[in-house]
Amino acid sequence: MNKNKQTVIVLILMLTMAVMLVALPIANAHTPPWEIPTYAYVVAAPNPVGVGQEVHIYMWLDAVYGAAGGRTTAVPWNASTTSTALIANTYRFKNYKLIITDPDGKTTTQTFDTIWDTTSNQYTKFIPDKVGTYTIKFEYPGQVYGENGNGYEKSPLMGDIYKASSASTTLIVQEEPLPPPLGSSPLPTTYWTRPIYGEGTDWWVISSNWLGFASPVPSGYTSTNLYQPDAVGPLTSHVMWTRPLQFGGIVGGNRFSEGGSYPEGAAYGVQYFEGTAYMPRFVNPIIISGKLYYNEPVSFTGPDSGSTVCVDIRTGEVLWSRKDVPPLAFGYIYNLWNPDQHGTFPPILVSVSGSTWQLYDAYTGDSLFNVTNVPATISRGSSAPRNVVAGPNGEIIIYVIRNAGTSQNPQWYLSQWNSSRL
Repeated sequence: MNKNKQTVIVLILMLTMAVMLVALPIANAHTPPWEIPTYAYVVAAPNPVGVGQEVHIYMWLDAVYGAAGGRTTAVPWNASTTSTALIANTYRFKNYKLIITDPDGKTTTQTFDTIWDTTSNQYTKFIPDKVGTYTIKFEYPGQVYGENGNGYEKSPLMGDIYKASSASTTLIVQEEPLPPPLGSSPLPTTYWTRPIYGEGTDWWVISSNWLGFASPVPSGYTSTNLYQPDAVGPLTSHVMWTRPLQFGGIVGGNRFSEGGSYPEGAAYGVQYFEGTAYMPRFVNPIIISGKLYYNEPVSFTGPDSGSTVCVDIRTGEVLWSRKDVPPLAFGYIYNLWNPDQHGTFPPILVSVSGSTWQLYDAYTGDSLFNVTNVPATISRGSSAPRNVVAGPNGEIIIYVIRNAGTSQNPQWYLSQWNSSRL
């Protein structure tokens, strides 16, 4: 085969491949476009309600923008490639319409141009001014994914159609106003136990925790006045339960005669040493949500060289006992509050060894993770250093002043270590 024929064949192959590439449909779109059904929902609460009282209205679709039928499992979560509506992008449903018709037939209409909630929910308030039955209707007009730049350009849904849908409900408005909402169930007047139901929000004033002597000092307190301000102590003393830690009382059956260590000759009726001098027992107990944490002693090897024990403080029942949990320094309760979580993070137990913190789940004793190079020294059984404090959400804040220069040419820096960044 001569060179001219070879050149012609190569050229034909290249043209064929080019035609194939042009003829192939775009991989990121459907032909014809998908028509994705949506299902609208609307709720008004409280219902019924008194005239002139505030009503909360919620409108939403079953779908999440950028995911067919609301299914998001197959959609990547990387903000740079995702097609699903996330906080990291601005791809959203558009033009929710709320139509409210009062008992006399008068209508008011409100349109929400962009639904910023990533779960497709839109919230608004309404105050009825007439007694009777109101009709509340939510209309979603439908839209094309990616239209006017409202969508990730590589999404497989580009050009697909979210179909229109609507929903309605009725609101009963009465002359008699509803009583104000109960902020909390009343404080107890008799014996109570944990857990405390979520309706008892005011019970925090009587149900505190004791996070240990090494716990960072909360704002407004100093290491010299550490006490638990949010609790009510018992008015009478009762022994609810006992749990022995070691041998105690009279040894019995022994005659330690003269010549031993007893200074006054023969010793009879001696007792077991309970560790008062230099080896105290029950060091640094921690109490969290009705659970008592402490370390057991093992003979004279140390006051906390045994297992870490979790006990129900009301019944004395041992909930767990573990040899793989070292002596504890303090308990950690962090109030995590963000768009994804509203509530306190499950309590954590912290063991400290130099600049390394070992963190354990307080409910099970299971290991969570270690934190290394913590810029503060905290010793269990003693107060935290003055540069270690508790932040407004319970986070541990450590202030560090460091000279990056020399004594002749100092360059001082103030830095902050914050446990909420872990």
